[in-house]
Amino acid sequence: MDKKKRSIAVISGEHSGDIYAADLIRGFKKKHSDISFSGISGSDAHHAGLEQWSHCHPKKVMGIWDVLGHLSHYRTLMTRIESQLKARRPDLIILIDYAELNLRVAQIAHKLKIKVLYYVPPKVWAWRRNRLQKILAFCTSVAPLYPFEYDFFKDHDCPVKLAKHPFIDKIPNDLCAPGDPYVALLPGSRQQEIRSCLPTMLQACQLLLSLHPNLKFKLLCATPTLLPLIERTIRSCECSPPLQIVTEHQTSMLQAARAAIVCSGTAAFECGMLCVPMVVIYRCHWLTYWIAKSLATVSLYSLPNLILNRRAVVELIQSQCQPQNIAEEIDKLLSEGEYRKAQLASLSQMKNQLLQHNDCYAIEDIAFALIQDT
Repeated sequence: MDKKKRSIAVISGEHSGDIYAADLIRGFKKKHSDISFSGISGSDAHHAGLEQWSHCHPKKVMGIWDVLGHLSHYRTLMTRIESQLKARRPDLIILIDYAELNLRVAQIAHKLKIKVLYYVPPKVWAWRRNRLQKILAFCTSVAPLYPFEYDFFKDHDCPVKLAKHPFIDKIPNDLCAPGDPYVALLPGSRQQEIRSCLPTMLQACQLLLSLHPNLKFKLLCATPTLLPLIERTIRSCECSPPLQIVTEHQTSMLQAARAAIVCSGTAAFECGMLCVPMVVIYRCHWLTYWIAKSLATVSLYSLPNLILNRRAVVELIQSQCQPQNIAEEIDKLLSEGEYRKAQLASLSQMKNQLLQHNDCYAIEDIAFALIQDT
């Protein structure tokens, strides 16, 4: 390997992807400090050492319906990304999630003969299976976070390495001291999720208060930029219960919760790894849901259920996402009975499955192996 400074491009477009990017960069810098990073991500990755590409800021959209409404923006963005890749010629580009954008970037990078690592690849095992052909054609390798994803890509002859989930290293070693029981609310990291799910969560909490007058609620705000929207949503809800909004030390706060109402996504995985009983909810634009439903190849939605390959956690999706349904489920999980114990046992099984999986690698090691031959 020659001594010229290596460079890696990173592209992520959402809050969770920004966290993954920041963890990746920090992990790299501990082992290979001579590598530079540039690309598109959020403030976490920027603070970790990512040089942001100028005039390249994807709109934060969710689902096919939203993307169709911003086609002009994405055409311009793709032109700018191609210009950056031609000018910089990175040794590797790491794409993180955000398939609507990143699969197109993979095609451009492949054309430019730049190696492509897709970290947190598209959920082709769940829906839009046609994307698998693009991954096989344009990506040098993929690095999923969950064993069932690894098995899928391996079975389809895709170069794949299982990446160690970065949240594993963030699990607190010590349990918080028990206090008054509270329910954690995790309404998601996207504005659309806050608007569609948080009012229903708040109505469910009001119903729970009628059953448990001393019950507390703590809302975990995924990112400070969402705080104004969360506060507006709470003020506009006539039946909003008293609650505490948490912006710091969220993992410890979540771990100490008696139960959680979770907008489906990475947060459900984190609850599972912390063994916090939960109900998973989700609601989106009816057209986005209808398209996703028609293309889906799985019947489970939340990560704990997908990892365990069974319905260990209740999922209340779309029309089932109603305050009464949520309150009834949380009420059962609050009681110290067999129902709660059964879910805790399932979550413990999920946690052990991830912790004891030996065939996984730090994402920086997977990436570094790809640039050694460059």
